[in-house]
Amino acid sequence: MENREFRPEEIRFNGDAQEYLLQIPMFTKEKHSIPVIRKVFERIGRIPEGRIIHVAGTNGKGSVCAFLSSVLKEAGYRVGTFTSPHLVSMRERICLNGEMIGKTDFEHCFRQALGDIRACMKDGISHPAFFEFLFYIAMIYFCEEKADYIILETGLGGRLDATNICMPKISVITSIGMDHMEFLGNTIEEIAGEKAGIIKNNVPVVFSASSEAAEQVIRKKAEEHNAPYYPVYPSDYEAELTDGSVLVRTGWKHGEREDQILVTVPFPALYQAENAVTAIKALEVLGDGRIDRDAVLMGIERTKWPGRMEQVLPGVYLDGAHNADGILKFTETVRQIGGTAKLLFSVVADKEYDRMAEILCGGVEWKEITIAHIGNSRGLDTYTIQKVFEKYAACPVKVSGSVKEAFEDSLRDRKEDETLYCAGSLYFVGEVKEALKEYGPD
Repeated sequence: MENREFRPEEIRFNGDAQEYLLQIPMFTKEKHSIPVIRKVFERIGRIPEGRIIHVAGTNGKGSVCAFLSSVLKEAGYRVGTFTSPHLVSMRERICLNGEMIGKTDFEHCFRQALGDIRACMKDGISHPAFFEFLFYIAMIYFCEEKADYIILETGLGGRLDATNICMPKISVITSIGMDHMEFLGNTIEEIAGEKAGIIKNNVPVVFSASSEAAEQVIRKKAEEHNAPYYPVYPSDYEAELTDGSVLVRTGWKHGEREDQILVTVPFPALYQAENAVTAIKALEVLGDGRIDRDAVLMGIERTKWPGRMEQVLPGVYLDGAHNADGILKFTETVRQIGGTAKLLFSVVADKEYDRMAEILCGGVEWKEITIAHIGNSRGLDTYTIQKVFEKYAACPVKVSGSVKEAFEDSLRDRKEDETLYCAGSLYFVGEVKEALKEYGPD
């Protein structure tokens, strides 16, 4: 179907909200600007009054959102989170207290948004993009549910992201790396500039200072907006990988009291230490008296974030490391866990897959690598991936069919003393999660 302008009456809704949303790319002409998104929200008229925490970054922003949500929930608050992408159901993107929006509520909020969007289209505003529409649904839901806190994760970048219409209590920027260069720029400084676009006048910002280049850009932007800034350095914490988790020692200031705390991060991934500490620092700066030491300790330990170094079966891990920086952190974790490792991998075509293969093969002595085909139009041809891996790998590189077939074959062939890692695109991780349903509940 050609991408032409549609009249409101031409865009039909057959009763299934998710089916409608998946068809949006066929009749959406453009991504809306921030001023247009504001106009749509003026029409919707249901912007929540909850305290907003805005999170941007290249890697770790979803994990930081999960840590923040869990701690705030532990402190007794109703917490809405809007994140992306999803693994299996698009309803995963909209959660209240860690539980995704129910189907009935999703359909209800969709209809509320659709009516207002059609009214806007009659006034000459084009149909919103997929991400924007879900953002409208989320904000209507959080408003109706009277969420005390709302955590918003940017979709792409920050400066031009739909979520940037908000006025947060605090902004958070996680680690910056090379990803989505076709949209955000070809240097760390350019990408950091887009992420730092979420910084608002006089609103404090907590950010990862693991990259000196990114740190300088964020500091400058914060100073321009008179925004108090709080960098998180690797020296601000100590992390130790244990059996199935990471112990992290860091500081925690509550009121006038400042202590060292030892928190348990429930993922066997050292890179999650930085994400947990970034969330803790943001909560500290937020200065909410109900968020005490116990809420932080219990909230971090009880955090759930599927598909990020998640152990789904004994000796089987999923990790959505989908860019070079994420792959580097993934390989560091695999080395820390040790033992005999096998890799099941897939990636989408617009990623730096050659660089990812080089890091994977240079960082871990894999016993075997299997390439699977993602059932998505963005998925990269498996034989292309195989040829790239064969340049760097010191082990056999196999090609399998579907993700389900590859996963089942890998499970069947895995010996008891071997660990299977399923890593790469989050689309791939989502398909593995679907295949896992045959092995019982998550």
